[in-house]
Amino acid sequence: MIVDKLKLIFIHIPKCGGSSATFYFKDLLRGVVKQEPDWNWGINTHNEVNGETWKHKTIHFFKENYPKEYKEYRKIVFIREPTMRLISYYCWINKGKMFLERDFLNWIYTFKPKSMASFIDDTCELTTIELFNEDCMPHLNYNDRDRVVLISNPTLKILERLYAEDYRLFKLINKIDLKIY
Repeated sequence: MIVDKLKLIFIHIPKCGGSSATFYFKDLLRGVVKQEPDWNWGINTHNEVNGETWKHKTIHFFKENYPKEYKEYRKIVFIREPTMRLISYYCWINKGKMFLERDFLNWIYTFKPKSMASFIDDTCELTTIELFNEDCMPHLNYNDRDRVVLISNPTLKILERLYAEDYRLFKLINKIDLKIY
């Protein structure tokens, strides 16, 4: 999404707090903000321009379609601890079905969720929803998806191999202060 007033592009990666960011920036976004229920766990908030959602667009989309903004604007991305992101994504897709590690691994291999790294480039600033304006950022989708799930070391090693770049990126997060109110 593009926030012209702040000269900002925000990249919304699935299961990293992007709906909360969309809601936070809603009055400043280029286009229209839409909200609808997210199954029974929260609110799905996304940004549309000319009828097309900007939810889950990569930085490459903005670089190709909005080159002036890409060159001049700050790029911010929320990322999340990779294991928790993948578990949350799996639980969201499966609508709260009981977590079974073998089913989770099967989903990883068949669905092949995109890595967080595939959404960004080296011009993006990385943070988490918890580190970004922690006093005023809403959390729209706190829910039981984020419950603690224990996974085995072999499964963790598989995730670390398949999503090595995401684990590396997570070590690079910084606090970003960009209050709009």
